[in-house]
Amino acid sequence: LALYALAEHLHVSGIIAVVVAGLLHNAESQQSLLLNSRQVHMSQDLQNLISDIFNSMVFIILGLMMVRISRNKLFNGDLAKWIIVGIIVYLANLLVRYLYGRLIIRYDRRESIVFSFGGIHGAVTLALALTISVDFLGSQSYNLVIMSEAVLIILSMLVPTIVFQFILPHNVSDEEAHIVMDKIRSEMVKRALVAVHKMYLPQRVKRHVIYTLLNQKRVVKTREYMRVLLKTIDQPNLSKSEQYLQRLAFFRAFAIEREYLEMIGQKEGKYRTYILNLYNDVLLAESLIIEPEDE
Repeated sequence: LALYALAEHLHVSGIIAVVVAGLLHNAESQQSLLLNSRQVHMSQDLQNLISDIFNSMVFIILGLMMVRISRNKLFNGDLAKWIIVGIIVYLANLLVRYLYGRLIIRYDRRESIVFSFGGIHGAVTLALALTISVDFLGSQSYNLVIMSEAVLIILSMLVPTIVFQFILPHNVSDEEAHIVMDKIRSEMVKRALVAVHKMYLPQRVKRHVIYTLLNQKRVVKTREYMRVLLKTIDQPNLSKSEQYLQRLAFFRAFAIEREYLEMIGQKEGKYRTYILNLYNDVLLAESLIIEPEDE
């Protein structure tokens, strides 16, 4: 917001200034990823949340404006004009992106086609259009800009879903991936439990570690959860030595799980994205559980 206000004060495009700042920030974040991992992770989650909120707002505003502009005008010459201009702008957009991919990024022909069709086009252009006053363009020209941009955005969402069916290899279905990942998750937890059972641990520490690991399988029943919860409340807190042993047990269990996922990821290439997501879940669980408590 500060960059946008500063750019507008200097009589340059605030939208373009924010986009450039975002590109620079993303590049800088990649370079300093490990300087403060906790801060980077929290900032990424916050940015994703804010981005989702604002993107949703943009499309809600677009929908409201489309309804308002098109009311009582769907059966006259304006509709055809909006569609024709939107299609022309979309085709020009595809051509520019294809040439950019071929000449600047040096993609081959197939990669350039995927690059030209991929992604939702026109969002930044729509944001620029919304900054223009109706009085400046006139009602008819303003409506033409907004509605042709809407056609461009809709085409960029619909056309790739059809074209990519023919030019890209098909991924596994979510249903198939869910079944396979349940098996991988169960085997992962099973190996971790075997390692924990072999460790010398106080009984209540081992019981807590085993129960927590079983939660990864998402099969703990509500009755069992309530029983363990009430029992935990009645029991005194773990001593410092018990907390230390518990962390060691989790260290070992999560290391076993990661080793298994690394191994299975090399064998099951088509499920690699799902396995990486599960690997990330293990890392996040490890960061939450084994973090030392404040003294």
